[in-house]
Amino acid sequence: AYMTKSGELANDMEFDDAYDFSEGYAIVKNNGKWGVIDTDFNLVVDYKYDNIGSGFKNGIVPVYDENYEVLYYITYDGTIVEQ
Repeated sequence: AYMTKSGELANDMEFDDAYDFSEGYAIVKNNGKWGVIDTDFNLVVDYKYDNIGSGFKNGIVPVYDENYEVLYYITYDGTIVEQ
């Protein structure tokens, strides 16, 4: 769950793991897979990634293979982009 700056519970969603918000989105994990939520806690990219970066930078986040080598990057809505 995420907390507000005043220490109150921001939402009632539970995650296996989660990173801080960056550029208005957060990388979160449920049932062993990573996905993306927005600041309204809407799931904007489904839980489907095994390994993903910890946050967006310049609108993209890397998706890694099992050896943590970059496969490709995704945008806020999950669109795949090559770098």
